[in-house]
Amino acid sequence: MEIKQIVTEIERLLKYIPTFLLCLCALAACGGDNDGDDNGGNGGSGSNSGTVVADGKCMLVDLGLPSGLLWADRNLGANSPYAQGELYAWGETATKERFDNDTYDWDKFRRKYDTENSGDDLTLQPEDDAATVKWGKRFRMPTMKEMKELLNKCVWTWSSGGYTVTGPNGKAIFFPVTYYNSLNNWYVAEYWSSTNKKPGVTVGGVYSISLNSEVMGKYNEYVGVPYSGKYIRPVATK
Repeated sequence: MEIKQIVTEIERLLKYIPTFLLCLCALAACGGDNDGDDNGGNGGSGSNSGTVVADGKCMLVDLGLPSGLLWADRNLGANSPYAQGELYAWGETATKERFDNDTYDWDKFRRKYDTENSGDDLTLQPEDDAATVKWGKRFRMPTMKEMKELLNKCVWTWSSGGYTVTGPNGKAIFFPVTYYNSLNNWYVAEYWSSTNKKPGVTVGGVYSISLNSEVMGKYNEYVGVPYSGKYIRPVATK
């Protein structure tokens, strides 16, 4: 009698196996959908639209600028959007400890970017662009025209440690400004463009922007000597 009862119970349980398997399949399908949603959100769809992961180097943010340019969420060499990153001389692709006239590659600068002879602005070539060399061909340094667009089309808000830059579409990136200038009692950071200025009334040099915590609307166009060390904020096209 007991054996019969056991057999009967087994037969009853076997009837539920197909239903159980169907439930497992449904759960697996739901799990796959959830993963897809999460990845899509991080990759530039859903609530994070306008932001795409760029080869593990950074997040590229679409600020809604007229040019459609994408801006990296961090400086070259930085491990987060709030870190300063590495300093570079203009046209050099490796950082270094000392930035001055004696350590700069003037031969290359005069050979390839001499605006005295060209009479016009010159833009860094990819092999001399630190953003391209370090992060790959999708990335490059912004031109001065593109930097002006960022300055003029976005809202710049100072907070402790730097500027939050909010684009026309509400997306934002952060520019660290963390070097303390004790002489002027303000924080400052300078960022290279890829544009070497043509000769004019002012002394020739390379265009950059100088961000500080106190003066003249807090961000300024600036012409600097190419051997100085400045930060780089990479950009990319869609």
